Amino acid sequence: LQNELMEVNYQNMILLGDFNGVINPSLDRTTKTDEHRKLPKVLFDIIQHHQLKDTWREKYGNSRDYTFYSPRHKSFSRIDMIFMTEKMLSRMGKVDIKVQTLSDHNPMTVNVTGLRKFFRWRVNEELFAKQDLNNKIEKTIIDYFNNNRPEHTSRLVTWDAFKAVMRGQLIYLNKMQKQKEENERIQLEEQIKLKEQKLKNKPKDSTTQQEIKILQTQLEAKLTKETEWLL
Repeated sequence: LQNELMEVNYQNMILLGDFNGVINPSLDRTTKTDEHRKLPKVLFDIIQHHQLKDTWREKYGNSRDYTFYSPRHKSFSRIDMIFMTEKMLSRMGKVDIKVQTLSDHNPMTVNVTGLRKFFRWRVNEELFAKQDLNNKIEKTIIDYFNNNRPEHTSRLVTWDAFKAVMRGQLIYLNKMQKQKEENERIQLEEQIKLKEQKLKNKPKDSTTQQEIKILQTQLEAKLTKETEWLL
């Protein structure tokens, strides 16, 4: 892998992952343990060769935050990183370390501007499993056909217009439902974030560790549901 990376010559390059080591032990760890030592020289050679920049440090300077908590050593470290070439820094947006959910690491994200987004609409079947939303959908159908009787226009036009109306209604209801679920997810993430900050101040607090695990289980269920829908 080292040889492959040293041979490529990309101006736009992103290197990311769990590197199981830190760049600066004094900034990227809370304790002086043997776990997660400084990154090996080979990685520093790759970083220098491609002029890669640590996006977290570029954004936040010497601020401290971490992506992994070791229950064994009761310590935090920043071993998950996203590097990008200097040319891409102008496209770097928000850099964030998220709360821990599906993994024992905190995920890290970097927004890169200038990327095209594609949208493909499809019906969210879960809307029909909620009685209150079903009632709204049913009312839309009844109201439409009461106000658009076939004798006033052709059946084809009536049917095509109905599909457009229903699509608009389903998009609206889906947006409202997603907003509700997103608010619930954000509330859970904020609770976890507060607990994680508390644990960073007192890494040996077992009660806080247990409270975090309970909240993570709740958040994991929500994220799994969202992932199943995307698939």
